[in-house]
Amino acid sequence: MITKTNKFKLELFNVPKDTIQSNLTIQNSDILEWKLDKITRINDSDVAIMLVTMKEFVDTDHIDGEVGISANNHEVMGTDLYIYELEGTPMSLSNEEDQTAQSEGWALFDADGEIQLQKIDEMETFAKDEDAHEFVKTAAEKSSKLHLKVKDILRFHSSKEFDIVFG
Repeated sequence: MITKTNKFKLELFNVPKDTIQSNLTIQNSDILEWKLDKITRINDSDVAIMLVTMKEFVDTDHIDGEVGISANNHEVMGTDLYIYELEGTPMSLSNEEDQTAQSEGWALFDADGEIQLQKIDEMETFAKDEDAHEFVKTAAEKSSKLHLKVKDILRFHSSKEFDIVFG
C-alpha cells in the first residue's frame, strides 16, 4: 500500500461521453498539473479518468474532499468522484534508463545528499555540466520519455538542481 505519492487517478462518474479536458476544471492549490486521460465505460456509466500530479508527496486523505471539480457540460456531484493513489515520481532512473543516460554522456549523481545532473567526465561528450543540462532540457522539450522523467525526478526530489537545469 502506498503511503505518500504525488500521482493520483481521479474517476469522475456520470459524465457526458463527449466530455473533453476544456469542459473540466479541477480546483486545488496543491495540484501541479492534470490531464484528462480518457472517457471510458464502467458499470454502465461514462467515466472521465483524470491523472493528477501534486506539487509534493501527500497521502490520499490530504486531497480526498479537498479537490473541487466542475464541468461546463454537466453538474458534478461529490459522490461521483473517486480518488486512487498511483505510484509517485521515483527518486532514480531504472538500470536501463541509467545506461541510456550514460551512453549519452550524462548521469544523475548523489552529491552531498542532493541529486545532480552532471556530465560523465571520462566520456568527454560534454565540455561542462551546463552542456549536459542543455542536452537533457532540449530532449525533455521534445517529449523524450527518459528526459521528462529526469525533469520530474529533479522537480520533486532536487528543486535546486531542477531550477539550475530547467529554470
